[in-house]
Amino acid sequence: MPFRPPTIPWFGLLLCLSFLLSTGCGATTAPLTNEPAPSTRQLTLWHSLSSEQAEILQGLADEWSAQQSTDVTVRLVRSPDEEALHQKLLAAIQTEMPPTLAFVRPADIASYVDADALLPLDSLMEEGENALSEEEVADYYSEFFESSRYAASNDALYAWPVHRYQTLLFLNRTRILELGGEVPPPSWEAMVQVCAAHRQQGGDTCMAAFPTGNIAVLWLWSHNGSVLDEKRLEPTFQGEAGQSVMQWLAALRAVGGVHQVPTYDAKVEAFVSGKTLFNFDSTAEIPTYEARINSAFDMAVVPPPSTSGTPVTYATGGNVAIFRGDAESQALAWDFLRFWTSTESNYRWAAALDAYPVRRSALEKLDAEWPEFSRMRQAAEWLPYSRSEPMLALWPQIEKILAEAMINTINGQETPEQALETAARRVQGLLKP
Repeated sequence: MPFRPPTIPWFGLLLCLSFLLSTGCGATTAPLTNEPAPSTRQLTLWHSLSSEQAEILQGLADEWSAQQSTDVTVRLVRSPDEEALHQKLLAAIQTEMPPTLAFVRPADIASYVDADALLPLDSLMEEGENALSEEEVADYYSEFFESSRYAASNDALYAWPVHRYQTLLFLNRTRILELGGEVPPPSWEAMVQVCAAHRQQGGDTCMAAFPTGNIAVLWLWSHNGSVLDEKRLEPTFQGEAGQSVMQWLAALRAVGGVHQVPTYDAKVEAFVSGKTLFNFDSTAEIPTYEARINSAFDMAVVPPPSTSGTPVTYATGGNVAIFRGDAESQALAWDFLRFWTSTESNYRWAAALDAYPVRRSALEKLDAEWPEFSRMRQAAEWLPYSRSEPMLALWPQIEKILAEAMINTINGQETPEQALETAARRVQGLLKP
């Protein structure tokens, strides 16, 4: 799914209002003194958040600054999107002028580490007066850290998770049960069968497809497949698992159960209006789906069927790295990350983004204090089964190629075998140009 910054929910508005009231409104009068103003240390944090999200983060940063014994501020600097931020970071590393902190994609971390630009976080976690206690470590979802560990550096941790989303299967529970189907579906074949029944009764198509890279990979993972071999030198998605995914798409197409739509919004509209039976999307969109469905039908959000018997979801979200610089700024940056992912702060941050926090205690607080979180809380059951994109610079391009292969199968432009063969050849060209 292309990145869609969620509109700021009511909880986020309350945070903004609270922040404005606590800091006061209007101009302040400078003190009548000839003494120089104390020197202020400034941490810079580069991001590609929406303006609403950045406002929430600035409020948290200002709270943290007010608690410090030294005069320190956090300045947020925005890029229009993740790729623009990545290119800006590469240029800053070249000129030896990186920010103090920045949001980073797992796929890009290796390039920063190879340039010796990132600070490993393991020692900060484990040593010194600001280290995490054993109880704190256990409170974090350990799965969220795996995508930020670099195997070539002894699995050192180079980025800190601050929030997460999951890509899951959205179902029209009401209609599927009317058709005699099961929720969640026990298999991919069962999805085809209930789709065929829907079509026989005059129903519209079953899935409006707008496949993105993470959805294509989730389909593959759910068929117990992998995109690349262990050394990441050869594509493997064209094997049995990939063939099973393509056969599923071809079977849906054969009963008139899938068609491509031109936009993401068209995909959502087809589902919330009751025209389709199932959809794949991010948990970030659950509040939007619920609001648009209202009470027209009951929606279920579950992992897709798994041929291995163990559920799998695709996790995305924010990871923040500390860039090398002076020791004091690095120590302050680490303290800010700790504050940001403390139970209270991470609860507020996740609520503002319609996201999952990275700590269990923050999730429990959301569950207890925010009734609107109930549907996402149910889906939180599968957070321990989530996987993330690997630390591979070519990953976004590989995902795109895989998604295009599945689109070609959906449209009938290529047979499943042809689509996989073409995609494998293209990925091989990327890996071994």
